[in-house]
Amino acid sequence: LETIYYGGTSENDWGKITKDNTGNGSLTSDKVRYYSEEVPETQNTHWHYVNGVPKVWSVSLDDFDFEPIKTLGITTAYAVTGYKGTDTNITIPSSYKNQPVTEVGSRTTPEGDSPSFNYGTATNITIPKSVTKINSKAFCGTSSNTSAIESITFAANSGLETIESDAFKYCKLLNNITIPSNVITIGDRAFQFCSNLVSATFEEGSQLTTIGESAFNSCDKLTGVEIPKDVTTIGPYAFNNCEKLTSITLPENLTKIENNTFYNCINLNNITIPSGVKEIGKWAFQYCRLSSIKLPDNLEKIGEGAFYNCTSLKKITIPAKVTEISHQVFSGCTSLNNVTIPSSVKTLGSYAFSGCTNLIDVTFEEGSQITKINNYTFQGCSKLTSITIPKSVTTIGTNVLAKCPNLTDVRFEKGSTLKTIDMYV
Repeated sequence: LETIYYGGTSENDWGKITKDNTGNGSLTSDKVRYYSEEVPETQNTHWHYVNGVPKVWSVSLDDFDFEPIKTLGITTAYAVTGYKGTDTNITIPSSYKNQPVTEVGSRTTPEGDSPSFNYGTATNITIPKSVTKINSKAFCGTSSNTSAIESITFAANSGLETIESDAFKYCKLLNNITIPSNVITIGDRAFQFCSNLVSATFEEGSQLTTIGESAFNSCDKLTGVEIPKDVTTIGPYAFNNCEKLTSITLPENLTKIENNTFYNCINLNNITIPSGVKEIGKWAFQYCRLSSIKLPDNLEKIGEGAFYNCTSLKKITIPAKVTEISHQVFSGCTSLNNVTIPSSVKTLGSYAFSGCTNLIDVTFEEGSQITKINNYTFQGCSKLTSITIPKSVTTIGTNVLAKCPNLTDVRFEKGSTLKTIDMYV
């Protein structure tokens, strides 16, 4: 018998156990490792679970770099800014010089690519509950030098509140992460290019409100995310190029889907847009595999190219509060077969429905306010056979109905105010 992993926390606890020496002579206290949730002051006397396996502490505080955090010139806490030991499984200390460790990573954003924990031996890291912030670039790698980090474990009852920008960028070996419930903000690019990240889970009771720009951009293997209910901001490009993402749950407090949020999520086929969303940004769902999507009644604006080349989209209902259908919004939606344009719409943008090769029916609601149909709006709608132009339209742009070989019936509503038809209409 070489090592005893004991659930007590001190030699005093071990001493309370009555041990019959007959046949138990090997149960000496020097072989006992006592349980500790945090890194103890004296190493090699305690143990802790690392990835579910009991391990004896082998790290020394001397293996870590520390940076003081001062208030009014007095050190009140420390940041752990690096590790220079040789272990692969480490737990960041919870205290140093009788002060708590509250941050991981340099407090000054590193110049260029100078992460705190990238180029050492540590691959599996446990972060104690004392840590409230992971600083910018703490664990990040680069496009040519992947971070060595394989797993990040947060201690129970973690106090973490902020994950700053680029914190885990290029951690290409990281395959899952559980975000503690106290985290309020995930910074820009925090997990960008984590190409093996399959799962991003938020603890129950999550207080998260903000997911930054490109936070999960190019997480190629991420399959599904349930975003916490209190999130009010999801930044542009947040899930851009997440090619394996099939479904995502958006919170009811969301009021805007930013530009390129789900751009090139080529397997995204299931999403519900919350009722409070009033704007969908440019290229937000470009190249997604959505077959249908219900747009909320409160939606007022659909940005340029928002559903561009969503080739599986068969049906769309445009809400009554939308006033503009922008440039290329539904361009290339080759499965779309009918569309009703509500009377609230005043402008049809260029290329809005171009290349919708299965579009057979375009209906303008009675009382339409459209004054201009811009260039190439219905170009290449090869199955379109008829269309009635509302009386409110004064201008029809260039090539609006070009390459519509089956179009045989173009009608103008009684009382038409049309003044200009541009060339090659």
